[in-house]
Amino acid sequence: MTRVDVTPDDPRTFHSETSIAILTDLMIGHGSHSASTAVRTTAHAVDAGDNVMFHIPLSGGCSIAQTGGETAELRPGLIYADPSGVAGRCSMNISGSKAGKPGSKPWTSCKRPWMLISSTTANGAPIRDAA
Repeated sequence: MTRVDVTPDDPRTFHSETSIAILTDLMIGHGSHSASTAVRTTAHAVDAGDNVMFHIPLSGGCSIAQTGGETAELRPGLIYADPSGVAGRCSMNISGSKAGKPGSKPWTSCKRPWMLISSTTANGAPIRDAA
């Protein structure tokens, strides 16, 4: 899991809600946030571990960037892989959603080694070509 510092665009109308389910090495969550900026500082990144979070916007949108990387503009239909061990920022906006309504974004987070291609099945048996 990662921590972020959040600064709302308008503190008077700010709304943020996040639900998280934690399995052994997998987190699944959903967030609904008003226009705001979330910053993962270098200190936050050091404490975050070696996970990768996949952001999946359903409504609204956001600009997201890792330190030293390019900014990506997320909108519904796109997925962004976000390494939790790297500092960065996410500016959540509500473009594309109904005016004044928070954007909606489910996400999942897994350990980076899960993303490696395995040559064995879940029970340890080697994978064989069908050909």
